Amino acid sequence: MTALRADSSQRGSVVVLVVLFLPVFLLTLGFVIDLGVLFVQRQQAMAAADMAVLAGAREIDLDKLARGERSLLPEAATAAARQWFTSNLRASLGSEAEAAATVIHVYNATQASPATDPVTGRRLHDPTICLAGEVPARLYFLAFIVPRTTLHVHADASLLLRH
Repeated sequence: MTALRADSSQRGSVVVLVVLFLPVFLLTLGFVIDLGVLFVQRQQAMAAADMAVLAGAREIDLDKLARGERSLLPEAATAAARQWFTSNLRASLGSEAEAAATVIHVYNATQASPATDPVTGRRLHDPTICLAGEVPARLYFLAFIVPRTTLHVHADASLLLRH
């Protein structure tokens, strides 16, 4: 009979421990899942930014290229980059893409006339298109603590000489 009492008292303490640690476990699980979702969303936003600047870098001024000068068409490069960024975000993130903000700069920099990217501070010596984006991301399990957060992405592509 003594052994039965020890078992029943330990069963009660296990229930108390489960009740105390279940909320902590669920919050931790929610944090880990949300962190994974944020990581995937950031990777998708970075891929969209990379594809966007590569599309923008294809907008080369062919008249100047025929004269041996490397140059981008600023309006065409900006439009192409913005369109690619938005469409790729929409395909991967859905409705969150509509609230994304982008700043796109096209620099027709040269060795003689370099430019500086205001986002990274990098000195540019070649024609370059830079994209800085802010993409809203939604948390699912911890939305009551932090309902929304913003992912910041940056990408650039330059026209380089091949020797």
